[in-house]
Amino acid sequence: MIRCQVVHIHRNSRGQAVRKEQTVFGETIQIGRASDCRILLPSPGVSMYHAVLRHGEDGRLYLSAQEGAELLVNDALAKQVECIPGTYILLGSFRLVIEENTGSFDVVIAIEAEDEARRAQARLPISIAELQLSKRRVAFWTSLVVVVIFLLLPLMQSLPATKGAKLPVSFLDLWNIGHMSSGHHSLASKCSTCHEKPFQPVADKACMSCHTTRHHIADPVLFEKAFRNKRCADCHPDHRGDLPIERLDKQCVSCHGNIKAINPRASHTSIQDFSVDHPDFKLTLKTGHGERDFREVTQIGNVKEKSGLKFSHLVHLNKKGISTPDGDTVMVCQDCHLPDDAGLRFNPISMEKSCQQSGCHALDFDPPVADRPLPHGSVPKLMDTLREYYAKAAVDEMLTSGTRECAGEPTTGKNLLERVQSCAKNQVGANLHKLFTSKEGCVECHEVSPQPENADEPWKVHAIQITQHWLRHAAFSHSRHATSRCTDCHDKENSRSSGDISIPDIKKCRTCHVGAKEVKGKVSTSCEACHVFHRDEDAVNKKLGGDSQGGAN
Repeated sequence: MIRCQVVHIHRNSRGQAVRKEQTVFGETIQIGRASDCRILLPSPGVSMYHAVLRHGEDGRLYLSAQEGAELLVNDALAKQVECIPGTYILLGSFRLVIEENTGSFDVVIAIEAEDEARRAQARLPISIAELQLSKRRVAFWTSLVVVVIFLLLPLMQSLPATKGAKLPVSFLDLWNIGHMSSGHHSLASKCSTCHEKPFQPVADKACMSCHTTRHHIADPVLFEKAFRNKRCADCHPDHRGDLPIERLDKQCVSCHGNIKAINPRASHTSIQDFSVDHPDFKLTLKTGHGERDFREVTQIGNVKEKSGLKFSHLVHLNKKGISTPDGDTVMVCQDCHLPDDAGLRFNPISMEKSCQQSGCHALDFDPPVADRPLPHGSVPKLMDTLREYYAKAAVDEMLTSGTRECAGEPTTGKNLLERVQSCAKNQVGANLHKLFTSKEGCVECHEVSPQPENADEPWKVHAIQITQHWLRHAAFSHSRHATSRCTDCHDKENSRSSGDISIPDIKKCRTCHVGAKEVKGKVSTSCEACHVFHRDEDAVNKKLGGDSQGGAN
């Protein structure tokens, strides 16, 4: 009985041998491509019954070729070969190698396809072991090359003595971990501008040498407590092109979610999410014309603005139309409220650009003078214009008529100058009386008080103070809400007074917006969508004043 171990060898993609073992028993063991052979070699170069493995008369184990077949043993033709370890035999496209018998087998035969073996021999070495090199020596020299090229050469080039040297290759680029943002392109080859000290993070003072910004918290002690060990680069990493700054809601909530832990005296409530616990909006109302003349009120109850202006949206937005020089016209919000270039708010409304230019509200002489309206905004300037016009008109009339008289003016006992002054004074007085008492004059839109003791300004028009930015602590973009109608959020169609405030409350916003979570049919809104981290209070306050001639609620 012959006990034979057959080892089938295949090569993986790296050329490594993968062995699969099989045990075969028998008095004799047939080798060929016939299906009943105990060792099957499916190759056209192998006969159906090519060879047989059997014991010889001397008790040794032999591999003998069958009739009509031959064996190629160690590159020589033979009919029979003794199974001695190290012997290799070619049968068709297969190579058989007799291996050392380390077990309880009579013989161990390793079988491998000849083409796979040749490819393995022709393959280039891919490991240090195959190159027969010392791993330690290779690691040493590789490390040395890396240190020289990527550390010593860039370091030498960054020294003051060599910084200005013109070299064909900039080794400092080897330290660049990515593209600079577009605003920092000019610094791409000036690493020391930001990296003041080698191998140390960029300090905040390096950023502040170019950038000026306000702290998130005005109180320096509280700011230090809240942002201890925080650097500009924690939120503003560079070397990643123009990718946006990542400020996730969880960074805001890390402080505002438990604001009392940061500041026990904080008047703000803790906020986790816009749709859950965000407080009611605080509106900013102007109380004067100074940068700090404003007050904040929570949007609860019937809050009114004292703007000093008389205006009815109900009249102007009448769906049946309003009388204009072009006939009855149905007005819309966009006729007066024009967005600014940034698309955030609206340009201030002025008498000249919005009311007079349309021809709806003419500020004319009485009787009107062609192509010459009266100036708006200053009573002294208005009076100067009236005096200049009627004085000239009086002189022209007396010279033209030849009577040296002014129409409707007695001239007895007066010289020419006195007559001109008297005539102009009466005409100016008549115009002023109509402008400041008639419903078609200034009192239609303004609050007016008489000042009879003041000859230069006998009528006082109360100053207009309209709030331009109601949500002082938020940034709202009207352009992003262009798909909605103005009246969807601002209930002005039935407003009779300019004191009505129509800023939507938080409940209205929540009909469309939720916080950072995703809700079907809702708009996910992060904290930074409405709030600016580096809030500049002074800049905001300046924008509160706007144009004294009017604005948008």
